[in-house]
Amino acid sequence: MQTGKDVLRKRLRERRRSLSSRESARLGGVIARFAIALPDYARSRSIGVYHPIDHEVDPHPLVVHAVAVNKKVSLPVTDVGKGRMGFVAWRPEDPLVAGPFGTRQPRWSGDVRLLVAKGALDCIFLPMVGFDRQGWRLGYGGGYFDRYLAADTGENPCLVGLAYSFQEVETILAEPHDCRLHYVITERGVTRFPG
Repeated sequence: MQTGKDVLRKRLRERRRSLSSRESARLGGVIARFAIALPDYARSRSIGVYHPIDHEVDPHPLVVHAVAVNKKVSLPVTDVGKGRMGFVAWRPEDPLVAGPFGTRQPRWSGDVRLLVAKGALDCIFLPMVGFDRQGWRLGYGGGYFDRYLAADTGENPCLVGLAYSFQEVETILAEPHDCRLHYVITERGVTRFPG
């Protein structure tokens, strides 16, 4: 199963990298407008979002909107040594520092008391390499988002994947720790998944 996923990741990442910066910015703007119009986002007071790497959909317009309407914004931080990820509150004036895997993240001391509780996030916008029509997400293979989302805290924020339409594949074989998305937003619109 892993070999098949690795081949799929490679193909989808290459396709994503083939987008010009102008085209990715155009598509990202369309995707952000759909995200801002999502009722679950409109109702949210606090969101988790990501800083893009490797030609992911850039959620910057969404972040600008969230800040403008006084939503709390949190970004992920990763503790590679412990194989975990969490979210830390962030404001536009807070600097981002180099994180693992080419990421940018808020400055974080490693103190778990500074992490935003999963239940305090109403919506989490997720990056992904691919997705299927059942709402399963294909990540990079490190499992950081999967472990974070699968942790049983009794709280279930709305999970929204942001992707380009060409990242859709027929089937992603879900594993026990995988969490189904509630929505995927592409430049073609919003897909809602049951459950």
